[in-house]
Amino acid sequence: MQRAVLIADESLWARGHPSGHPLRPERLRDTWQMLLAYEAFRAPGVGVLPPRLPTEAELAFFHTPAYIEVVRRLSQGETVPEAARYGFGPGDNPPFVGMFESESRKVGAGLVGAEALLAGESQMTFSFAGGLHHAGRELASGFCVFGDCAG
Repeated sequence: MQRAVLIADESLWARGHPSGHPLRPERLRDTWQMLLAYEAFRAPGVGVLPPRLPTEAELAFFHTPAYIEVVRRLSQGETVPEAARYGFGPGDNPPFVGMFESESRKVGAGLVGAEALLAGESQMTFSFAGGLHHAGRELASGFCVFGDCAG
């Protein structure tokens, strides 16, 4: 059993909010590089697990099917007339291509951490891409597309 596990890999920062956005993916990449530079994973009992994509049912545990579909459509570059109703537009939550996979993978990171704890594979887990708790059932808010804590 690992004492501590970080949930991370390049898929968490491969895509994200556009350049100039406060929560751009470079922040995650730079955090990862700093952890590597400080040899954070060389300590005994420390490990790294990759995130996964959540299932549709896992996303729907908190978010409505209509909201999930709007995120999926915006992620594919579609124009969705009702996007503002769901919190998307200029400001905190601009839609971007690849948004569905990018932001749902952050939910999956939290799920991997919870699964490792429940399986007794780790005593503690951490996803530095997480903490996206501002999203509502049908609302992107505060940089958060999906609520990773609710997943």
